Amino acid sequence: MRNFSRLMSIFLVLLFVIQSEESQGQQWTPLNPYPTSNILLGAWMMNSDTAIISGQYNTLLRTTDGGDSWFRCGSFQGDNMKRIAFATADTGFMIGSGKLFQTCDGGETWSDRGLLIQIELTDIFFLDNKHGWIVGNYNSVIRTTDGGVSWDVVSFSLMSNNMYEQVIFVSPDTGYLAGNHGWNDENPIIRRSTDGGLNWVDISIPSETRGISGMALEPNHTIWLGGRLPLSSPEGQITCISKSSDDGASWDVIELGPYLNNTGKIEIVAPGKIRVLCGNSLYLSDDHGTTWSYRYIDLEGFSVSVDIWSWADEYNAIAVGGNGSIAVTHDGGYSWSGKTKGINCAFKGISFTDDQHGVVAGFGNGAASLYFTADGGVSWTGGTTDSTNTFPWYFYDVAMSDQFNGWAVGPGFVFRTINGGADWQYVDVQISGYTLCVFESSNIWIGGASGHIAHSSDGGATWQYSYIGNPECTVSKLLFPDPLSGYAITDSETGQGFYKTTDGGLSWTAVPYPDLPFYIYSMDFVNADTGFLGVRNSGLVMTTDGGLSWSEPFQIGGFDPTYIRFFNELEGIVTTGEYMIAVTKNGGIDWTVIYDEPLQYGGQNFCFVSPDKGWAIGGNSLIMRFDSSPLGIVPGSEAMADVLQISPNPAIDMVTIHSRKKIDRLELFNISGIRLLSVPYCNGGELNLKPFADGVYLLRAFSGKELMVGRVVIRH
Repeated sequence: MRNFSRLMSIFLVLLFVIQSEESQGQQWTPLNPYPTSNILLGAWMMNSDTAIISGQYNTLLRTTDGGDSWFRCGSFQGDNMKRIAFATADTGFMIGSGKLFQTCDGGETWSDRGLLIQIELTDIFFLDNKHGWIVGNYNSVIRTTDGGVSWDVVSFSLMSNNMYEQVIFVSPDTGYLAGNHGWNDENPIIRRSTDGGLNWVDISIPSETRGISGMALEPNHTIWLGGRLPLSSPEGQITCISKSSDDGASWDVIELGPYLNNTGKIEIVAPGKIRVLCGNSLYLSDDHGTTWSYRYIDLEGFSVSVDIWSWADEYNAIAVGGNGSIAVTHDGGYSWSGKTKGINCAFKGISFTDDQHGVVAGFGNGAASLYFTADGGVSWTGGTTDSTNTFPWYFYDVAMSDQFNGWAVGPGFVFRTINGGADWQYVDVQISGYTLCVFESSNIWIGGASGHIAHSSDGGATWQYSYIGNPECTVSKLLFPDPLSGYAITDSETGQGFYKTTDGGLSWTAVPYPDLPFYIYSMDFVNADTGFLGVRNSGLVMTTDGGLSWSEPFQIGGFDPTYIRFFNELEGIVTTGEYMIAVTKNGGIDWTVIYDEPLQYGGQNFCFVSPDKGWAIGGNSLIMRFDSSPLGIVPGSEAMADVLQISPNPAIDMVTIHSRKKIDRLELFNISGIRLLSVPYCNGGELNLKPFADGVYLLRAFSGKELMVGRVVIRH
């Protein structure tokens, strides 16, 4: 069990103990968009139905129905999943942040092969079932000649400025690299090897080329090259690629069509059939590049472009990109179907009143957007805004006082709903709203630009105005624990301000701000006097006298508290960036960590209605829900231990795990509940425990959806 402690100030003299629990069953579930909102960095299409995609925040998903449904096939803490390549139908590899991952079952499960090199890896390529290469920054080239059993770093130097982006081999000996010399795209390079990647020589390329982003090879020494190479003409700029038919000795510039975007990936899908990706634009040639046609990849409402693709054959391909953009084709690229479903919106505000009813607000499809749910976020319906008096273009915040009544604000406008978010009416309030706070249905406070605050105590019928800070500041956060007592945070170029009111917002006084070097992320108050601030690079600070004095800062797991919410004087919750959730049941004296894995989807704003139910939103259309429902499995219980046969136990290095049931996957945890290993069940159930220190560990084995648990003791 992990403990974090910090002595409070002399006013409190309390010891905060942060305890971590096993968080099985406590997890984030993505609700929008489907299947993910994360930036996708890799893809591999096996056939018309089966594909794997990878990306930011450990995203690793697999489909077996052409992209209509997706399933997670791995979770690895602290990694961005990138390019994917398969050596055989079953054996595949994926790179991520200097590490290598492997599957031996066609991508259903993946194991962590560990760190190959401590630099960024950028591309992986397999020629056949034996020969594969990985490239990255600082002249790094890594290769295998035994199907990925072993890998050798054949080139790497921190003194080199060669940053490789793509590798292709046409035979075990002959291959090509593309990238840049330096960190910008002004000095592109292509290199050739004739000894399997041990040595490389530079190939001349067109002087006009900048930022190589795509390369394709034909067996007859023809090289196709894409990058930032627009040409000017009387009709405007033209999108171009380069072609060499003599292994780089000379080059021809090929005009594709009107300039729409920099050319990206290039693929030879069949002899004579060339495909060039330019953002969401696609140029196609079926006659060796003599003539070209144009297609647009329609993502059906998700306008972020795709920039990575994978072709299973000349007809079937998948393309992925930002904000979880996914599209597939089954006719060689002439038509595409968007597979990312849901709401396309940059969300800023979120408010839930219970575990079913909530509203989110932001900007989507060229206008301000409001959506409401009555089933906990499983489905969302767009609200209708009355724009007779004004046309809203961006909602900054939304706050619901109950299931039916709520408010939404943006630059220069205020809207209200009385039917749960289905309809919104314009309200004439003289403020450019930025943040909201409601207390029951009668009291509403709006903070806005130039330090202005508007307050209504009669449900919005009349408004009073006050001013804090200076004309250059914006009221970024308002909080009222009761109708009279409130706190406000202001932001400006010169720093932050912290203010307090005791008369419902008619007048404000500056609060002695904690003497800390950075600004406030979050705040919440249990009552008029007791509250917490989340301060960047410092942690939590607490007051019990209305801000006259503050505790010393203390951190929960070393991360910054980005969201604080107390449900009553005893129960509260803290989120720390994208990593940890902690709860308290005694007013903030003790905190228990209930979730300590990186969020798979990168939430930015949070809303919790209880310690075990909450939501997060993000600017990349993200909506996700947190559910805390521990399974109640006792590690090492006799009933579970009897199911798994672990031998030898205690173990020196290798152990073998058997069960009467078919095992799909094995996981190893230390006694603090931290997962150390997650691998598919293979090699007869053998597991290498040599890298781990002496002690008692928890083994978990998965058989379908069934979980089996056992203990293993390591004694080297």
